[in-house]
Amino acid sequence: MSLGAFRDFYGQVLTIAPFTGRDSYGELNYGSAVIYKARVVGKRRVVRSDQGTEILSTQTAYLFSNANISTKDRLTLSTGFVGSTEAALVTPGILEIGRYPDETGRVLYTALYLG
Repeated sequence: MSLGAFRDFYGQVLTIAPFTGRDSYGELNYGSAVIYKARVVGKRRVVRSDQGTEILSTQTAYLFSNANISTKDRLTLSTGFVGSTEAALVTPGILEIGRYPDETGRVLYTALYLG
């Protein structure tokens, strides 16, 4: 089976707006959002935050992409997928990022651990 066949497993979509900095009031600024095909699964696991503390992740989003995503970026899930308009469910924080390469070192997919 070719790697392209795995794209069929990525049935949801999400958007990620890259963090660009803070304004003079300390508010976060983001660039234009990019749409990604993803596979979002509910899976509890303990991950390590940027500050080094352990925190519970409740969802994992798998992207068939090697996009340069950071934990400061803003992720938005479809309200139809999460079944809610609650901000914590629609825009969960990105707690940790995993990048998974093939044998040549090229990143094939990215896992975003959400909270």
